[in-house]
Amino acid sequence: MQKLILLYNAHKGTIDQIQDGENIQCCELTTNLCRFAEADAVIFYLPFLTKLDLSVIRKPSKQKWVAWSMESEDRIPLLKDIEFMSQFDITISYRQDSTIWHTYFNPATVREMQTTLPHPKTESALAVMFISSGINKSNREQFALKLMQKIKVDSYGRWHRNKTLTEDKGRETKLSIISRYKFTLAFENSICQDYVTEKIFEPLIVGSVPVYLGAPNIDEYTPAPKSFINVHDFPSVDELAEYLTFLSKNEAEYNQYLTWKNNGISESFIEKAEQHRYSAFSKLCKFL
Repeated sequence: MQKLILLYNAHKGTIDQIQDGENIQCCELTTNLCRFAEADAVIFYLPFLTKLDLSVIRKPSKQKWVAWSMESEDRIPLLKDIEFMSQFDITISYRQDSTIWHTYFNPATVREMQTTLPHPKTESALAVMFISSGINKSNREQFALKLMQKIKVDSYGRWHRNKTLTEDKGRETKLSIISRYKFTLAFENSICQDYVTEKIFEPLIVGSVPVYLGAPNIDEYTPAPKSFINVHDFPSVDELAEYLTFLSKNEAEYNQYLTWKNNGISESFIEKAEQHRYSAFSKLCKFL
């Protein structure tokens, strides 16, 4: 029997994200709130939810409530509210301990990493940066500003922009730009366990070495041990800047961070990616 899943509070882009282009026959997804009582499961998108929203809703006895968020728990404090979260039967998030683990990478990411060769590094600046969101739970903006005082960084995002795009075809343009720089500042907006976004995967795909600020367990999310530079490995911004400068002047040392492109991706990373071959919606349907 087909299951009815109600997406309680989300826009069209959210629907596209959770379905990810899949045609799932065993479940019907609706945003029609008039069908709330008949829904087998109701998805609440936490970034758009408040405690008050949930307090006025009565839950049918056999209905499953689903909490969904790809934003960090620092960004969405409700995720850390044990009493509030106890109202949900299922969680969908970036965290590995979620009922349904949903990440920012999948087998397509692996294929891109395997098939895209590093481009010549033609830009004079050592690093490139794209920061457009004002969310700054990781203090990334302060860190980036200090680093920009030590080395040349081209910034294309809305924040501290010093370079302008001549054309913008979205991800295609971004990847093309990143590929021309030796380093990419991959700074997350929050520092939380498992919160690893496209910021590190994009430079890895095109062969720019990510300089990463973010999840403490980032090693679990990279294709090889020496494929990125972790900001947290350096006691100060000065020492990080000195190391990046050293690598930029020593080609053999720099290229060690790209050898994984030829040597192959770790089995553990491939296995993780395979867990996300199907969309969160597909996984939820199977779970139900």
